[in-house]
Amino acid sequence: MDDRLGGLGMMIPEGFADVSAIRRSGVYILLSRGAVVYVGQSVKLYARIATHIVRRGKGKGKPSRIPSIRFDQIWVCPCELEDLDIVEADLIERYKPEYNIKGKPKLSLDELLQELYPLAPPTPERRVVYARR
Repeated sequence: MDDRLGGLGMMIPEGFADVSAIRRSGVYILLSRGAVVYVGQSVKLYARIATHIVRRGKGKGKPSRIPSIRFDQIWVCPCELEDLDIVEADLIERYKPEYNIKGKPKLSLDELLQELYPLAPPTPERRVVYARR
């Protein structure tokens, strides 16, 4: 494996890791004490993983129906968009992570949006308007 930075001939310093894979689409695994607790996929891995990191400290206060997943390690597998569902399903079947099996929220879209964005007003009811000719 070539440990050179960006083709500039620079070696990756000891103790550093190349994490540029999170700039692509792919599947990720969250681990807690060596056990797989969640498998997910995203077109933008860095943005999706960031939401898990931000939610980690949200366990205090008002109880949430969206689980805050405790994890201490992240594994990333970059893959093409058309492979995301297949790779994610395979990993879920293989590891049977706790939050993929029983932690999925059973909320309507409005409830989920209200949970994620509590200050946002609820979405207006959809009405069908008929125009006269």
